[in-house]
Amino acid sequence: MLIEFACEYGHNFRTQGENAGMPIVCPNYTAKLYVPIPATTASPAVDSETPFRSMRVDTPPVTQVKNPSRKSAEVAKRHSNSSKSTLKQSPPAAPEKPVEGDESSLLEALGPMEAPEESEEELPEFTPTRRRRTSNKKREDEEESEKKSKQSGSKKGTVLLTVGIVVVGTLLLGTIGYFATPPMLAAIKEAGKVKVPQEFEKYTDNDISVMFQHPKGWTPIARGGSGNIPPSIRFEQGNIKVSFRASNSGAAIQDLSQAMSGQAGELPDELKPVARVHDFEKAKFSEEMPGYTELGPVEKIETGLGEGRRSTFVASGSFGGRLFGYRATLLSTNFQWNVAC
Repeated sequence: MLIEFACEYGHNFRTQGENAGMPIVCPNYTAKLYVPIPATTASPAVDSETPFRSMRVDTPPVTQVKNPSRKSAEVAKRHSNSSKSTLKQSPPAAPEKPVEGDESSLLEALGPMEAPEESEEELPEFTPTRRRRTSNKKREDEEESEKKSKQSGSKKGTVLLTVGIVVVGTLLLGTIGYFATPPMLAAIKEAGKVKVPQEFEKYTDNDISVMFQHPKGWTPIARGGSGNIPPSIRFEQGNIKVSFRASNSGAAIQDLSQAMSGQAGELPDELKPVARVHDFEKAKFSEEMPGYTELGPVEKIETGLGEGRRSTFVASGSFGGRLFGYRATLLSTNFQWNVAC
C-alpha cells in the first residue's frame, strides 16, 4: 500500500505504508514533517487539489527570502533534482518512536520515496514588480528650457544695453559737434592766418658783422661764427620759423664774377653771382625738405647787402600737413647768407 501526501509548500510525496508516522524533511525548504498514518475508516471528502491537507503537520515558519527570484530558481532546481532521486528503504519502525538524527539519517529511515510524475511542474520564475522610474528626462528638459530662457533674456538685455549706449553716444557726439564745431573751425581758421608784425627791433652781431631788424618780441638765437664754424641765427614764434645760415662758397663765386664783369662789362641778371648761388641752393633745399616745389618766378630784392634773390615754395610737413615759405639768397663781402622762412 502506498501513501501519497503533500507538504505545506506544495511538494508531493509517495512512500510505502510501513513508513507511516516516520519523520521526513522537505528537500525544498528543509522543513520537518511526518508521514501521515492512513485512517481505517472512511473519511469525509476533501478538496481534490489538496487531498491530504488535513494530514499536514504544523511546521515552524520559514524566514522570508529577500531575493525571491533567486530563491525560486533554487526551489525549482531542488524540486527537479529531488524528483529524479529515490530515498533508500529502511526497516520499518514503530510510529510512536520518531527517529532522531540529522537529515541524512532521517531520509534513510523513510525509505525509497518519489514524487508522481504528473505533479512535476517547474515553478515560474519570479519577476519583481518594475518600479516606475522618475522621469529624469522630463526634469532635464525643463531645466534646459529654463536655462535657455535665461540665456535668451540675458542676450536680449545685452543687445538692448548696447543699442542704448550707441544711441546715447550718438546723441552726445551730435550735440557736442553742433555746439563745438563752429568755434573749433573758427579757431583753426584764425590759427592758420599769419598776422603781419607791426613793430620791429634791431639785432646786431659785431663778431660776424651783421645787423638786421626782426619782429618785436621774437628772440634770436645765434650760433657759430668762430673756429671755422659758419654763423647761423634762428627765430621761432608759434608755427613760424626763420633761419639765417652763412657760407663761404657764395663769397668766392661773387669775387670771381666781379673780376669777370670788370673785363666783359655788365652781366645779365641770370648770370650774376647772387642769381647763380640762389639757383645752386635750390637743390639743397629739395634734399632737405620732402615735396619741395617752388611757386612762380624768382624775385629780385634790394637789401642792405645789395641785390638779392627770393623764391616762394611749398613742401610736405609732418602728419600730412603742408609748409608754405620763402627762401632768399644774399651775398656780402665775407659770407653768403641763405635765409629761409
